[in-house]
Order: sequence, then C-alpha cells, then structure tokens
Amino acid sequence: MTSANPPGPPPVPPETQEPALAPVQPTPELPGFPAGMPWPVAPTPDRPLAHLAAKSLLLSAKAAAARQAAAAQKAAAARALAAEPAPIPAAAAPAPPATEKTLEKIAAPAAQAAASAAAGERVPTTEDESTAGDSGAKPIARTGAQPRIIAIANQKGGVGKTTTAVNLATALAACGKRVLIIDLDPQGNATTGLGIEREQRKTGAYELLIDGISLAAATKPTSVPNMWILPTTPDLAGAEIELIDLERREFRLRDALAAGALNYDFVLIDCPPSLTLLTLNAMVAADCVLVPLQCEFYALEGLSQLTKTIERVKKHLNPVLEIQGVVLTMFDKRSSLNEQVASDVRAHFGDRVYDTAIPRNVRMAEAPSHGIPALLYDVRCAGSQAYILLASEVLKRELGRVGRSLSGAA
Repeated sequence: MTSANPPGPPPVPPETQEPALAPVQPTPELPGFPAGMPWPVAPTPDRPLAHLAAKSLLLSAKAAAARQAAAAQKAAAARALAAEPAPIPAAAAPAPPATEKTLEKIAAPAAQAAASAAAGERVPTTEDESTAGDSGAKPIARTGAQPRIIAIANQKGGVGKTTTAVNLATALAACGKRVLIIDLDPQGNATTGLGIEREQRKTGAYELLIDGISLAAATKPTSVPNMWILPTTPDLAGAEIELIDLERREFRLRDALAAGALNYDFVLIDCPPSLTLLTLNAMVAADCVLVPLQCEFYALEGLSQLTKTIERVKKHLNPVLEIQGVVLTMFDKRSSLNEQVASDVRAHFGDRVYDTAIPRNVRMAEAPSHGIPALLYDVRCAGSQAYILLASEVLKRELGRVGRSLSGAA
C-alpha cells in the first residue's frame, strides 16, 4: 500500500511580509530656542554621550534665559506704553550680562539670611522653604579691616573642597563681598572650574611662593563680579621639594599676603588633598579652617588626624587657628550610612557642624566642564541652593569678626 503524498522535503511555508514602518519624522526645533544654536545631534565616537548631554543642558539653560529676557522686555514695553507722562525711549537699554542676572538671584536669599543673622534670627536650613526674591544685594563697602582668611582643608581627596571653595565664594560675592580664591592645589581644579585659560596662568601660586612676585601681579579676575583668583599650574607640585631649602618655609604664603594689599572681605584657600608643606602654609596664613566632610567612613576616619594637625599648628605656628566649621558634603538622606556619619559628626563637633548639608547633585559635576560655578550654571538645582544657605550661615558666624594682622608674623 503506497502513501498518498510523494516522498520529498516538506513544503516551505509562504514568506510573511512585515508591515512597512512609517518614516521617522525629524524632531522639530523648539520655538523658543535661540537662533544660531544647533540642536544636539546623535553621539559619535569623537563626541561622547556625556559631552552632548552636558551641552544639551547648557543650551536649554540659555534658551530659558533668552525666553525670560524676551518676556521681561515685552513687559517693560507694555509698562512704558501705559505710562502717559513718560515718553517711549528711542532705544532700549542693553540687557545686563547673564552673570549679573544670575548673581541677583543668588544674592536675594543669601542677603536675606545675612540680614536675619544680623538681627539675631535663625538662619534657614535646607529643609526650610526657599524665599528667594527678585532683587539682589547691594555691594558692601570695604571698611579697611583685615579680611578673614579661611583655609578649606581635608587630607582626604574627593570630599568637595574645590567645589565648596568655588561655589561658596560665588555666593559670598553675590552678597556684595569681595572674595579672593587662592588655588593651592597643584591639580588646579579651582582655576579650571572658573574658566581661567592656560595662557592666563603664567604667574600664579608657584611664582608667589617660590619666586616672590607680588600678590597683585599674580591674581586674575574671574567672570563673577567681586571675585578674583590666584591661579595655579602643575608646576606647584615641584614647590613641595623647593620649599624644603627655603627660609621660613612654613610662612611663605603668610609673608606674601602680608606684603600685599588685601582689599578683600574673604580669602578662601583651596588646599591640596594631603598634609604637606602647601597645606601647612595655608594653615599658618589662615584665621580658621573650614572642613568639607563626605558622609562616609573613610572621610570620618581621617578627620581625627586633621584635627590633631590643626592643634599642632595652633600650638607651634599659628596660635589663632581654629576650626571654623564642618560642612557635610555629598549627603544622601536615603542612605542610612550617611545619616549615621552625620549624627556622629554632630555629636562630636556640636555647633561647629553647619546645619546645611550639601546633597549629591549631577549639576554640580557638570558645571566645571563649562568653566563656571554651579551657581551660575543652574542656580535652581539642589546643590546650588544648598551653597546659598551655607553662605548665609558663614556670614552669620563671621558677623563682626575681622582677620588678624599679618604684618607681625613671626
């Protein structure tokens, strides 16, 4: 008996055709985007995604600023038309620079907190509601007193010393204070973060300490009004060896500051992440030490060593040196370890720990790549708002205090 089907390979099923996909429509350009600014394109090997993401955020911020400026000009024109006695101006006044506009936003809450501190009121913390206004603080006239010199130091690296120095100085400058940043870290991150180009770093901290040039010849203005910087280069790493054979090696920075005219209210020294002669020079020249502390075990372990170093410097080289405060940085309230470290630090140092804790924030990490402080890059982010509150606490603690005279340095 034979089979009905002849032998051979099984029949091949007919091919199924996939439905045609609709063509991808190009993303239209936002209507409020400034003219001439290219929309971010897809990443390529020579344009990594992180770079494009940072550029996209910067362009979005510029677009928002442009829309706000256009709305402000439109509102001003409407008010001018409504006011009959006042003639319409022939030409609109030029808009102030974006930096000054941003500083006005920064200055409002910090100046309000400083006024509350002067009246004896409590300074708000990060848990309080933000009450920023639209008007900025007026520049505060110098009284001729010696500036307060604050060394921002911690021998543990990566705890936020440079970020604290740059953004705290920006917030103080927004309140009308004249601020000088001394970049004493051979890595030069504070110099880079403020947009100082390499050709502008021919004179800096190395020449001040080793070659003995004047402070005025070494300082450079920044894009932030009321703020200057003493830049540095990797050559400063060689100063560690050269300082050993120099006279008064621990007093080189203090002697240089004493010889110059310090027409500032605050001098912030960004120290290297080690206890070397550079850090020692900063502590000898400073009135106090501000300690940024990351809320992790390793950073907490090194704090006791830093405290002992400060006590030794106070006993032998600088009798007025003290810990001005401890700032908790990279704080994440979701982490039980961060909460435990913060609790232990507050139990040990008491009121010297600032109420404001600097949270982890990606905008703080993006800002240095654009050469501007985070407070100018995004004043509304959590990190910027925290540094504004920190500045208000610093102004409260420093109210009525002036720096010691450096002319009688031993």
